[in-house]
Amino acid sequence: MNAPALSERDMVVLRHYAAEGNRELYWSYLAQLPGNDGYGRPRAGRVAPMPLARTLAALAATLIAACSSPPPTATPPVATAADPCPFWPPDSMAPEATSSFHLGPHRFCVQQRLFHNLIRPMRHSVGIALNWPTLEPLPPDLDEDADQDTFLSTLDIQMSYLENLTDEEARVLPLRWVQPLRPNHPEDRKRPDDNLDLRIKGDPFHGLTSYYADLPAIRRYYQDIDGFDTTAGLPDAQNDWFVDMDEHGIPRTVLKCSVAAVPDGVRLVNGRLAHDPSVFRRATCTHSFLLREYKADVYITYQRIIAPDWKRIETRVRAILANGEMR
Repeated sequence: MNAPALSERDMVVLRHYAAEGNRELYWSYLAQLPGNDGYGRPRAGRVAPMPLARTLAALAATLIAACSSPPPTATPPVATAADPCPFWPPDSMAPEATSSFHLGPHRFCVQQRLFHNLIRPMRHSVGIALNWPTLEPLPPDLDEDADQDTFLSTLDIQMSYLENLTDEEARVLPLRWVQPLRPNHPEDRKRPDDNLDLRIKGDPFHGLTSYYADLPAIRRYYQDIDGFDTTAGLPDAQNDWFVDMDEHGIPRTVLKCSVAAVPDGVRLVNGRLAHDPSVFRRATCTHSFLLREYKADVYITYQRIIAPDWKRIETRVRAILANGEMR
């Protein structure tokens, strides 16, 4: 079988890993290229590895030899007319480092530091991370798991292109976020936790309409199904919903947050989140909204205490895409 050609970007990544002496990432990257078996190195108990194409094997030997040589001085990539989004090695955290990703036919060029845990975007989806309250990428020398406070302040943001939906199906997709799995099924329509009209409508919450979980009704419903010992009506098992509807009754934004009985578990100290060691539970939110212009949806998780900032968070995500779109 003919070996697949390596792109210039593949060569940049492989040379970088070889120069760093990082054999694990080097072999892992090489093994994932088309035409290889996903392993790249012999697995325990095997007589021989699945063969790499000869040209790739030769390249591997050449590049791995670089591990014993002093690392070369890195030359920052330069944007050109042919490639206005220059490619940097995946673990480069230089402020000017860029990388691109796609949401369907739309291509974006953004700061590489945005990418969550340095994982390269997958086909039609990408994860990025922002630090609250600045809503900027984490500093280059700081990992989101570095300490409790950094972890709590990191917003995990997932964006996915709705490849398998028609434009109309994508438009009405947010209805699923506030409906039971089978919205027209008589039994599902009885579920007080999954139906908007069976929740307790409350006062506006920072521009969103509140739909609180009716915990006694939920408990009664599931007691009839699961018995007296059901945990379905307990606060930790339920969420309150906060919704922004458009003029057609389709949600634009949906927040689902731990109910009020669940303590925050974090504190605001000088405008920043801090771990509260006296509380062993944490109230969180999921935040969903649709990017109609890109036929994509967004799913974010963060601490409930910053839910009032939902609009600024949403605006920031939209701005990253609008500013990074390559037309």
